[in-house]
Amino acid sequence: MTSAFEGLVTHLVVALLAVGLLIAASPLMGLRLEVLPWLVIALVGGVGAWLLRRGWDPAPHPTWVEHQAEVGTARPQADLRTSRLADAISSAQPGRAFTTRTLVGALHEVTAQRLVRKHGADPEHPFDGAEGLLSPTLLAYLATADHDHSPTVTRSTVHRFLKEISEL
Repeated sequence: MTSAFEGLVTHLVVALLAVGLLIAASPLMGLRLEVLPWLVIALVGGVGAWLLRRGWDPAPHPTWVEHQAEVGTARPQADLRTSRLADAISSAQPGRAFTTRTLVGALHEVTAQRLVRKHGADPEHPFDGAEGLLSPTLLAYLATADHDHSPTVTRSTVHRFLKEISEL
């Protein structure tokens, strides 16, 4: 038996023994007792005594606190490399070695690898035929990876690009 029903059998056995003794002693007192109603009384009494002795404790409420994700941060969980890139972008500050050229190069490399690995693209030209898989905005941005000057994008655009790449 489980701990929730601990002691129930003991209470039932004691109640049934008490009723059994009463029924056995009833002819000595000149009484004739019906067995079935007294067995029901014994079972109900045993369960009632067990409940009174045990007490009624409702299930405890959970003590954990639900995790609240930070609003407005992109943390794609698709692969470790994309997550690291998201961390690098979110911690980048002006004057650091993280430039728009570095960003477009990293996004280009990750996207190319995903296209080859998950969609069977040609490793030499992974973006050929990617029009149906990537948005025109992301494709245009990734096409600037070979140029000397890459356009600056906003944080929300970078988050949108990361989400699109992680779902690729």
